[in-house]
Amino acid sequence: MKNAFFSAAEDADIVEQLNKVGKVAASDVLCIHAHLHPPESRFISVLRKQAQYGEGGGALIRKNVHSFDFLRRASVILALNFTKLTLLICLFIWPLTPYAAILLLLLSAYYGRWAMLSKDWRAPLVPFAVSLMFSINALSMVRGFIQGHQSFHYHKRNK
Repeated sequence: MKNAFFSAAEDADIVEQLNKVGKVAASDVLCIHAHLHPPESRFISVLRKQAQYGEGGGALIRKNVHSFDFLRRASVILALNFTKLTLLICLFIWPLTPYAAILLLLLSAYYGRWAMLSKDWRAPLVPFAVSLMFSINALSMVRGFIQGHQSFHYHKRNK
């Protein structure tokens, strides 16, 4: 079988596989995993990573859509991703456009609240940038769901 995950959702896939063969033990250990972007990195690389996350999430959903246990465990993130996709679609339905735009910007402002506290002149642009990231993520999630795998992997960057 073709590997569905290259650079996103592989950890969630491993958890799902472990849950199928046994029970994953919970612990009180806290692990903080931060993705640091160097100052010279471009915004396009952030958008590419959102596409990877979206495709990985879509492929993961497709792989486990028939598992009630998966749907129960992933219900919060599934609801959030469904909200992102719904708001994006509603942007193109005229009577809903202003409401969807306001809700999308509010959700994006919530997600980018810490970045907006900086003294950088670009801080007011954060909700718009996060809205674009949400949109790329949502569209890529649909693509990953349809394909059943991620189309991006690191080897493509070297060609």
